[in-house]
Amino acid sequence: MVAAEYQAIRQYLDNQGRPVPPRRQRRWGQMMAPCRFLDEDSRLCTIYPIRPLICRLFGLVEWLPCPTGKQSAVVKDGLDLMRRYADLAPHPFSYWHWQSKCPR
Repeated sequence: MVAAEYQAIRQYLDNQGRPVPPRRQRRWGQMMAPCRFLDEDSRLCTIYPIRPLICRLFGLVEWLPCPTGKQSAVVKDGLDLMRRYADLAPHPFSYWHWQSKCPR
C-alpha cells in the first residue's frame, strides 16, 4: 500500500464515520492474518470501492491467483504494473497509520 491508498482509506472511513479496524492477530497455524478490512461475517471487503491496487489485482495477475477462483481474466502487463507500483515505496497499512499518529 502506498501513501495515497492509505489516505483514500482513511478519508473513506472518516466519511462513513467508521474507525480504522484493529489489526487482527494470527491464529495458530494460520499463515497470514485476515485483512483488517474483511467483514468476517459476510466475507466481503468493507473498503471495496477504494481498495488498494494489490487487492484489485487478485486473480488478474498470473502469479497472484484469486483464492476463491472468482477471477479468471489475466492482466497482460500485471508484472510491469506491479514494478511501477513498487517504485512508490509501498508499506503495510499499519506503517502509514503509525506515521499519521506521530508528531512531526
